[in-house]
Amino acid sequence: VGELAGLVSPWSIHNGIAKEWDASTNALGTMSAAWTAGYVAAALAIVAGCLALLVARFTKVGAR
Repeated sequence: VGELAGLVSPWSIHNGIAKEWDASTNALGTMSAAWTAGYVAAALAIVAGCLALLVARFTKVGAR
């Protein structure tokens, strides 16, 4: 549960993606494909959510 909850943390998302990009120099091995996909999906969902909120806000302001 803690690891899944960590997916919404900006630091966890950045760290997870950075670890995967740096996997070629990591002596301990790479992360699983599922965790990589999870980090990327969480990052994209946060960006999409923020953009949706901005569009909704500017649509509301523009309707005045």
